Amino acid sequence: MFFSSAAPNGDRCATPFTMSKTPEGNEPGRAVDGFFYNMDCRAGAREHLPDGSVDLVVTDPPYGIDGDTLDKHYNRDESRVVGGYVDVDARDYPAFSREWTAEAARVLRPGGRIFVVSGYTRLPDVLGSLDASGLRAVNHIIWKFNFGVWTTRKFVSSHYHILLYEKPPGAPLEPVSDPDAGGDVWTIQREYHPGQKKTGTNCQANCWRA
Repeated sequence: MFFSSAAPNGDRCATPFTMSKTPEGNEPGRAVDGFFYNMDCRAGAREHLPDGSVDLVVTDPPYGIDGDTLDKHYNRDESRVVGGYVDVDARDYPAFSREWTAEAARVLRPGGRIFVVSGYTRLPDVLGSLDASGLRAVNHIIWKFNFGVWTTRKFVSSHYHILLYEKPPGAPLEPVSDPDAGGDVWTIQREYHPGQKKTGTNCQANCWRA
C-alpha cells in the first residue's frame, strides 16, 4: 500500500491496475487487481481500509516547507517543474501528522510495517506522531544523495530520513534488507536530468529497491 498523504480537495479518482504477484516457491505468479485512489489519505483510509487490513505502508508525506514553490528551493526554472504537488501549511502540520499516523496505525495489521520518508524541517512532528500512534520504532535510516536544496547561508541539505516502524504485537514481516547492504546509512544517488522537466520532489524507485 502506498499512502498518499495529501491530494487536492475533491480529487477522488480511482484508477484500476493489475500487477503480478511475486511467486512463492515453485508456484506461478498471479495477477492481482486493485485501485489507486488519488485523495487525501486520511479520508481515503477511513473510507476504503478496514482495521488491521494492511501489511505495509510506504509514504512520502508533504514536507510543510511551501513545497508548491519548490522551484525556489531547488533553484530551478518554474516552467521545468512538474505541477500538482500539494503541500501542508506549517501551522497545520502537527495536527496533520497526528491524523495520518493514527490512520496508518489503525489499518496496519499486528506485525505490519510502515516506511516514512521525511526531511529534517518537520521531522520532530513526524517522529512525535509516530510514537504517539502506538507504533514501535525499528530503524531510523539516513538516505544520503548527491545534491539537495539550494542554499547560500548554510550547508546544503543532501539527505532524507527514512523511518521504519511496526505495529506490535504479532510476528514481524521478513527482514527488509540484505544484512550486508551497509546498515542504516544508505548512499543512493538521486537521478539528475539537466534541462528536462522534472518533479520538484521524488522518492525514486531505486531507493525502495534497497
